[in-house]
Amino acid sequence: MYELFEEKYIECEKSLFLIAISYLHNTEEAKDYVQDATLVAWKSFNKLRNKDLFKTWITRIVIKKIKNQFLIIKKKLTKDY
Repeated sequence: MYELFEEKYIECEKSLFLIAISYLHNTEEAKDYVQDATLVAWKSFNKLRNKDLFKTWITRIVIKKIKNQFLIIKKKLTKDY
């Protein structure tokens, strides 16, 4: 299973990073979010029924993690005012 995950991940790694950069405008943060999403995807890979949908699935994980962080920041900023 590791080989399949690695193969699928390598196919979309650059795309994931570019998506994260488009949201965050920060290289290091983008790398961190992609890494976090990759760990989540690895832990749940066996639950993904259609492995052909891997790229869509992991892309959604990256975006969800970023948007969740934006919401946390927004709530904190709203709370401070």
